[in-house]
Amino acid sequence: MIAFSLVATRRVGAVLAVALVTGLGIQVLSQGALAQDRKDTSRQTAKDQVSHAVALSEAFKQVT
Repeated sequence: MIAFSLVATRRVGAVLAVALVTGLGIQVLSQGALAQDRKDTSRQTAKDQVSHAVALSEAFKQVT
């Protein structure tokens, strides 16, 4: 009976460990995807700002 309990406890522990590691792996991957998305958004915003500045500069040159 005690041996069965130890085997069952080890199996449950192993299953929980695998679930924990899998969950952490998924969380790390999702955080990485969010960080990449933020980086891409930031780059696009910077490009948009530069394009806007160039357009304003060109418009100012035409006015003056």
